Order: sequence, then C-alpha cells, then structure tokens
Amino acid sequence: MYCSNKLLFYFNYVNLEILAMRTFLSALACLTLVCPINVTALTTDEFLRACEAGPKTCVDHPVLRAYLGGAMDLLATLDEKTPYLAKIYCKSPEELFQIADIVDYLHRHRRAYGSENAMLPVVRYFEEFGGCKTP
Repeated sequence: MYCSNKLLFYFNYVNLEILAMRTFLSALACLTLVCPINVTALTTDEFLRACEAGPKTCVDHPVLRAYLGGAMDLLATLDEKTPYLAKIYCKSPEELFQIADIVDYLHRHRRAYGSENAMLPVVRYFEEFGGCKTP
C-alpha cells in the first residue's frame, strides 16, 4: 500500500509539472502574439557605434564577429549551393573573408552607407574586392 501511494504521489507530481509547463508555454505564446517584438536591421552606423563602444577593438568583439561571420556564411552558402545570387566573389574565402578588412571598409564608407542596413556595404565589399570583375 505504501509503495502504491508513493507511486500515485509521483504521477500526480509529474502531471502537475506538465500542466505548469503547458500553462507557461501557452502564456508565452499569447504574450508573443499580443506584444509582438519589432525587429529592425542593424544599420552601418549602429554597427560601427557598437564597435567603438566596446572595450576591445571591433575585430575582437565576439558578437560583432559573429554578426559578420553569419553574413559571410550566408553569402558563401548562397554562392556555393544555390543559383540565387550572381557570382559576387571569385577569390578564395580564406583570402577574402577577413573581418578586419571588412570593418575597415565599413569605416571608410560610413558616410555613404550610415543609415543603410549594415549588410549592404558588406555585399559591396565582396563585389569590389571579390576578384570577379576584370580591371
């Protein structure tokens, strides 16, 4: 009898946890629908301000490296695996995918692309230095 009561208590406890988890997930889903999160693209100025605000150089900032790395990964995937994009780079990724050079390019073209999506000058960098255009 003691064993069956203990087992019954355990099953009730597990059911309560499942009910609590379902309630939490339902509330989270409702909150997401009622209060949508407005996400906008990071502009070149915002990216460079984040670079300047960090204690390290921009090239060493892990979040900004991940941001640029994600962009480069997307471009490489689109370039290599799909016909979605025209060829924007012909040099090897090891030669071209240099974060310090890309950040320097963003700094040099800040006036032209300051309020634009930060990925636009990254694409322009690849078009300009990618080696596909004949001089």
